[in-house]
Parts: sequence; structure tokens; C-alpha cells
Amino acid sequence: MRNVQNEMQVASIVTGDLPAGEQLYFYWRFNSRGAAGKNIGGDPTLKPPEDNRRYKSPENSAAQNETMKLHRFSPVHVGVVLDLSTPLGKISNTSISMAMDDFYDIHDNYTTKLVLHTKDCQEDFVKAVAAATGLLGTSQVQAIIGPQKSEQAKFMSELVKKTQVPIISFSATSPSFTSISNPYFIRTTLNDSAQVAAIAAIIKAFGWRQAIPISDDTDYGRDILPYLFDALQQTGTHIPYHCLISLQATKDQIMEELFKLQTMQTRVFIIHMRVSVASRLLLLAKEAGMMDEGFVWIMTDGLTNLAESLSSSIIDSLQGAIDDTPAEMNNFALLAYDTVWALAIAAEKASVGKSDFITPYRDTKLPILESLEVSKNGPKLVEEILKCRFEGVTGKFKLINGQLQSSTFQIVNMVGTRERNLGFWDPKTGLSEQSKPKNGKTYSTLMTDLNQVVWPGESGSVPKGWDIPVSRKKLKILVPKSSFPEFVKVEKNASSNNTEVSGFSIEVFEAAVRNLPYALPLEYFAFESASGQNAGTYDDLIMQVYNHNGMSCHDPARILYLTRRELKLDGRIKSV
Repeated sequence: MRNVQNEMQVASIVTGDLPAGEQLYFYWRFNSRGAAGKNIGGDPTLKPPEDNRRYKSPENSAAQNETMKLHRFSPVHVGVVLDLSTPLGKISNTSISMAMDDFYDIHDNYTTKLVLHTKDCQEDFVKAVAAATGLLGTSQVQAIIGPQKSEQAKFMSELVKKTQVPIISFSATSPSFTSISNPYFIRTTLNDSAQVAAIAAIIKAFGWRQAIPISDDTDYGRDILPYLFDALQQTGTHIPYHCLISLQATKDQIMEELFKLQTMQTRVFIIHMRVSVASRLLLLAKEAGMMDEGFVWIMTDGLTNLAESLSSSIIDSLQGAIDDTPAEMNNFALLAYDTVWALAIAAEKASVGKSDFITPYRDTKLPILESLEVSKNGPKLVEEILKCRFEGVTGKFKLINGQLQSSTFQIVNMVGTRERNLGFWDPKTGLSEQSKPKNGKTYSTLMTDLNQVVWPGESGSVPKGWDIPVSRKKLKILVPKSSFPEFVKVEKNASSNNTEVSGFSIEVFEAAVRNLPYALPLEYFAFESASGQNAGTYDDLIMQVYNHNGMSCHDPARILYLTRRELKLDGRIKSV
């Protein structure tokens, strides 16, 4: 394995499918054995030539049959569907090529070898479907790696379900479709819903009562919401609003949504978006002052996985944000690498070197499937993929219910250009500073079980989670003059013409308001006549409260009366 180390290191790789001089950066983490672990039959002492610096693009699959020694290997044709114009598509393409080189350098005794047919769907749903149909029909591939997006994977998984060709995605994270409903869809990454309990635990730990999810208006953005809502509600967290941002949203439309959020009291936001939308949103949020002290931003691991592709200006806007990410590495490009290894191992064990397809019954209601045949090798290949166990570059590779699993999540804090470790969460012990807490530790949702957080605005104080909205709608309170000014004193400020109140009763009331889990701005009005005396009896005051006397018809604010022990509500006198 190239440049094997015990810790993470940066490997700069120049790829043939990129412009001259352009480099991609990988963050690799290996254990002491590297990916050539003993448990997958590799020789831990075997290393490929150190001078192999450039890699072939896997899209040149047509020439692979010519160059590989077919008398030694039986070809296993595999489709690869990527968005090659995106940073993730480019780096995953390179990662897949590296995985091929590394695997067969080590396993040169294998009788099968993957032959890759790479298709660029250019971030287009229709082209992704066309690519899959061509791979299944014309190329008769025995498996497909990809696609990148959940929307693409959802439809393609229906195609492979009919043809019994496994599709293996390392980045389609939507929980709306799984191997349970389609045994030929395999996910070599985490399901988005795996992280929602960790997010709910973080919110509960800091005592925030409300949170607003912000997601893009796609299957990826929407599909996590039922699971997130359920997890938050189980911890008593209220969701007053859900913000959806279109992929095609303009700057003005995003700013309009941000202003709407500013008019609300909640200051805790959970962001689950694609990088393309999140990048614009975060920069505009900073411009709007929503990355300052008092705000809380929690990012899901999908955005964290692509942090390397974010510009320095976006990283700067994320200062103080909290991320949750699997304790074992969940970088999509590295997962693509492990996916190739798993498929190569499974292909060998299933002995699927010879393609074997049969013509199914024609379903005239589904003309797109008329030309597609059914793979007889598919069930065997799926079985072997699900049985794969090895130590990959992302950690232990083990699929449960057709997808990668991680019970422990690391909680990190964005400070400067790096992520500070705050602690960990797992379903048995909750929050802890250690990844493996001591035996006997009870479940915790205490913020004291996490390291100190540096919040937005470089603040060390835990945000309240709410604030006075920008619109500053106020609760209007009518206050009569009292014979006991030490309890309630009402004065008129000559310069500002505002009513000023003070006294013990006022202090008690305002202390109670400050203890509410949301902002409640107040505005006092004196119940007095032109002569400066009370404008009537207590009953007159109650009627003014009841009738909103003196209020303009467009102002729905409620008026409370402090010193009387009775309020007239809904036409009745009730004791308070």
C-alpha cells in the first residue's frame, strides 16, 4: 500500500483525467497492517512500486480487455456511474482507479479481475438513468458502483432489482430505500438516519428547547426529516419551522429565508444540505450576521465528509459550528476505495468470471426494461458482498442489513481550519469525552461530558438557543399606578416619552420572563389619564385589556395586567 502510516497523512496524487498540474488531496488513515490485512488474504509486507505516481482513468475500460492478460484472468464487467464534473466525482474516480491498482498488485493470484465501464452522468438524472440502462443492456455488467446521489440511486435500484445486478453506492445516504426493500441495492456508507440520535443528544445536552432544520429541497434533504423529527421529539425538542432551500434558489430567495429565520426566536439550526447549496447559504448567513455570538449551527456528517472541497471563505463562515461524524472514517472517496476491494473479493469468491444472463418475461407496461436480461450470477455476488469482512482504509468493513454500520459518532467543533474533538456519542452510554468510556457508565446527555466548545463569535458562553426576533413583536403590558411605589412605580420619560416601570413586582415578573425557554420582549404602557392619575377603576382597566382599547386593528398583541389578581379572558373573570 502506498505511503502506509499509522496516522492520517496527506497523499498528493496527480491524475490523468485532470488538467495538467491539478492535484487532488486524500486524507488516508491506515492501521498498522494497512489495507492488505491478514484477514483478507493479503501479504502485509507486500508493497507496490513506489514510482507508480500516475494512474489510469477507469473510464478507459474499453482498452482494459486488451491490456490485461485474459489467459490469466476472467473479466468481471462492472459499471461505474459518477458525476465526473464534481469534486467528489473526480476524487472518487481516482480513488477507484487506485483501489484497482492496489488490489490486483497484492492479489495477483486471483482468477477474476474487475473490468470497469465508467459513465459520466454530468449531474443529470436522465443521463444517469440512460447510463444505467446502457450498462445493464449493452455492456451486461454484473455490478454497478455508484451513483453519487440518492435521487439517481433510488431509480437505478429499481432497474437492478429487475435484472438482479447489484448496485453498490458509497455516497447515496437517503434512508428512504434500503436492502430490506431491495436486496440488490447495497450501501457501503452510512444511512443518514444513523446520526439523528446523536444530534438530538447534543441539543438536549445544552438545554435547547427548539431547533430548526435547514435542508435542500431534494430527496437527500427531505428523506432524513421524519427520522430527525422523531429523534428530536423524543428528547422534548420542539421544531417550530423547517426551512427548505431549492437547488436553484437565487441569492435573494436564500436571503428571504434567512430573514424569515431571523424573525423567529429559535437560534439553533441543523443543516443537512448538499455542498453546492450549503456553500451559498453559509456565506449569506455570515453576511446576515447569523454566524455571530448567540447562534448555534449543527452540521450533519454528509457536509462534513466533503469539508475538504469547501473554500477557505466557507470554512471561515463555519467557525464555532458543531459537526457529528462517524468515529470511523466516512470519507466518500475512501469508501469508494473500500467498495472496489469488497466487490473484487466477492467476485472471486462467487466465481462470476463468466457472465450469465437470461431473457425474462417481457412486461409491456415497463418498455424501458424490455431489452434488459436477468443476471444469474447476481444472487451469488450479493451474498458474497454481504459476507465481506476486512480492514479497509476507512476502518472495519462490515455490512449489516446491506449497509455500513457505525454505532459511535464523534462530535467536533470547527475552530480555525481544523476540527476540535468535543467527545463521542453512542447509543449505550450517550455523550462521553472518550471514544470507549469506562464499563458501567450510564447513559448521559450532560454537556459536562463533552469538552469545551468555542461557539460562533469565538464565544465561550453556551448560547441560550433563542433571542428577540428581528421583527421585535412585543408583549404589551398595561400598568396602573400603585400606592406602594416600592412594588410598582410608573414614570414617564420626558425625553423619550416612553413609560418606565420599576419596583419589586416588576423585577419578579421580568426575572420569570428571562427564565422562559424563548424570547419575550416587553413594552409597558401606563394606565393613566391626561392628569397623570389612573384612567379608571380596576374593572375599567380589565375592560381595556379585554377590548384591546387604544390598539390599532392590525396589531394582534395581547395585553396583560400585572397588579390585579384577576384577568378577564374570553368574556369571563378567572382567578390567577
